[in-house]
Amino acid sequence: MGEIGILASVSFQKTAFRQDTISTEPFYTLDPTNATDAEVLASLGRTGQTTILPHGTGIGEVYGDRRRLGTDVALQWRPSDTLELTAEVFRSDYKFRFDDYSFFAYSSGSAIIPQPGAAFTYADNGDFESGTFIDVPVGNNTSAQTRHSTTTDYSLNLKWKPVDNLTITADGQYVDAKTKNLRSIFGLNGVADTLYQDISGSVPVVNIGSETGLTNPATYTSAFYLDNLNESKASDKTARLDAEYRFDAGILSSIKAGFRYADRKNRTIDTGYRYTGLSGIPSELETVDLGDFFRGDADLFGNIIAFNRGIIRNYQNTLDTLGIASAPAYTQSGTNQQRQKTFTGYATAFFKADPIDGNIGVRVVRTNLDVSGYYQQTPIVLDENGNEVSGPTVFNPIAVSQDYTSVLPSLNLRVHLTDNLQLRFAAAKNISRPTFTQLNPSLTISEPGAAQQDQIHTASGGNPYLKPMKSDNLDATVEWYFSRTGSLTAAAFYKNIKNYIQTAVSYRDVTFDNGNSYEYEVTSYNNVAKGKVKGFELAYQQFFDFLPGPFDGLGMQANFTYVDSQAPSPATSGPVTNVPLELLSKYNYNIVGIYEKGGLSARVAYNWRSKYVVTTAGNGTGSLPVFNKPFGQLDASISYNVTPQFALALDGTNLTNTRRATYFGIDSRPRDVVVNDRRISLTARITY
Repeated sequence: MGEIGILASVSFQKTAFRQDTISTEPFYTLDPTNATDAEVLASLGRTGQTTILPHGTGIGEVYGDRRRLGTDVALQWRPSDTLELTAEVFRSDYKFRFDDYSFFAYSSGSAIIPQPGAAFTYADNGDFESGTFIDVPVGNNTSAQTRHSTTTDYSLNLKWKPVDNLTITADGQYVDAKTKNLRSIFGLNGVADTLYQDISGSVPVVNIGSETGLTNPATYTSAFYLDNLNESKASDKTARLDAEYRFDAGILSSIKAGFRYADRKNRTIDTGYRYTGLSGIPSELETVDLGDFFRGDADLFGNIIAFNRGIIRNYQNTLDTLGIASAPAYTQSGTNQQRQKTFTGYATAFFKADPIDGNIGVRVVRTNLDVSGYYQQTPIVLDENGNEVSGPTVFNPIAVSQDYTSVLPSLNLRVHLTDNLQLRFAAAKNISRPTFTQLNPSLTISEPGAAQQDQIHTASGGNPYLKPMKSDNLDATVEWYFSRTGSLTAAAFYKNIKNYIQTAVSYRDVTFDNGNSYEYEVTSYNNVAKGKVKGFELAYQQFFDFLPGPFDGLGMQANFTYVDSQAPSPATSGPVTNVPLELLSKYNYNIVGIYEKGGLSARVAYNWRSKYVVTTAGNGTGSLPVFNKPFGQLDASISYNVTPQFALALDGTNLTNTRRATYFGIDSRPRDVVVNDRRISLTARITY
């Protein structure tokens, strides 16, 4: 029967995390032509001066955990020297959960009232730095979210050599994925007597004062509950056939050509957020001790009272406690679907003429895309007890199809200057298709209940008309291998991107069937004309094997990257009209210390990056981008092979307790300051 081999593996991982956040948003520029704003300017003594005030601040304390179980079984059969078959099944079972407390003071688009006679300070551009406000609406949420995802991947590979110079490979793959999500939010609302903020330092100061006390249920005047369920099912069917013919002599080394077919589809059903207004303040409240919030480094307002965390973590228990009969129902309008088929043909010629070798090729891809969903509006109505609840949804279907063909040539060259020095050059065209989330045409607009009136009303959806991003790429690299374990490389790159996809916020006035109207900030995506990326990278790696033992296992890796990128901002006026591409820092460096000796392996890594754009437009920013401030993080790991079959590993993440911070467009308008936990994990590996 030939040779048969079986490989099986099982992995289990469980991690817990905590994240503390202090937020400031949104910011509004006072308009002197508006009577209310003019009155505020006069009370501040800033008539005739540019003045920007924050209309909200808050904190969040998140607890969560992740559990992942993975199994993998592969079977290989080689009946002869010319034929080999491989079958593999991989399955991932993933569970995610978090619950949190959040407390915020928030006037949204309504005017925020300065305390008469209180001291205020400002940056040179008029941005608020510190001051005290009065009669500010406050909110207090306890929430939970769970997710359960399973992915099963079936694959089959065939490799056949009918003659010595010809290799034929065929692949088939089927991926089945399912996920279920639950979001559950309980909210309290009231009014605070005073709010003092100081956002001039690295950690904002937030002091909220109430005569009755933040741990007193009497401070809160209303309560509500939101819940949302959604499920997704996706599949991916892929097949490809490749052939490679090798030449025995001549400049042409080999020719490789093939075909690939892929059929990806996704279907999501969603209940939308159901709003339930509560007739009173429930008794199932608990005092939350915020003494260790932000590791005790935050200047806060003391403890709060909130809905019981133990109840919110159990969805059915929450419904029973609040007297809600059942979970929200799935509706036709809560369905969206995406399907993408691609038909690809490609060919590559490999050549070698000392000192140059390389390849030239072309890929032609035909993409067929179909997406469908619904635009829906859900009003607020009164139930039989006079409480506010979500009413019947009004919806309209949306369906969009696209077809396009992409021709993608590529050229790769390598020049062997010496035995240890070589030069690489590459030129190619690429496409990056929008994700299914970005293409999802569905948009759900839910009317706010009375307890949500003081909040910014937001919605988000995709854009089914998005085009794929196209890029023309040039890369050049010099590589010097100065020792058996050492190298020094320098690379330069340039990308010219068309149809760059960015996040944008639009403002929409929505009127519901009951006659109520509200302004919504709708987050979606669009294609901008162009984006450019250029830069260079330097990298060094070496083991110091010339040292005497046991120090000959020491090594080092270091790299530095400079990236200059630019695209138009969604904001056409104001302090920021051009932005870097999302998630790209201009400066990045990594320094890694290594030790490899016998069964011992260790790494200590420090990674740093400069500011970068999180999103090109955020809610409450006036279409300003949200930037992440520069930060660095220290991680380390050590593993030891106790026996050839058993190994232990210890990993540490965020050992320096790095804080991360974001800001709106300019750094005098802070958004979030976040403390993530330091994580230590122990891993055991058994091989047999």
